[in-house]
Amino acid sequence: STSVGGHDGSFAMGLLEAAALVHGDGLGVLLVAFDVLPSPLLRPFRPMHSAGSVALVLDRAPQGALAALSLELVEEAETRLDDPALEALRAGNPALRALPLLRAAARGEGARVVLPHQPGCSVAVTVVPP
Repeated sequence: STSVGGHDGSFAMGLLEAAALVHGDGLGVLLVAFDVLPSPLLRPFRPMHSAGSVALVLDRAPQGALAALSLELVEEAETRLDDPALEALRAGNPALRALPLLRAAARGEGARVVLPHQPGCSVAVTVVPP
């Protein structure tokens, strides 16, 4: 079990860690990202609109996969969603920064999704349907 935290880049950090484990060890990894609302005393310093969670199974084996993913570090703006309600969820919770990636995989669409990571560095995820 590994825990990572990286403010708005937490999901990208977890995805990079999980991908490194899959690539290095060759084993499947369950990536779970979740963020809950901060306590009332912390909310002025870390606004968050809702709790949210995401789970992905990453594995080298393509059987039953929704998509193949490739990752690269880039200096680009993060991908936003056109739907205002989904964009509000995505922007309001670090774990839900994964929504554009989940949307592409669920729709079976090829896509390039940019996730926030650190200032000046994002993670571009290329989604390739099976």
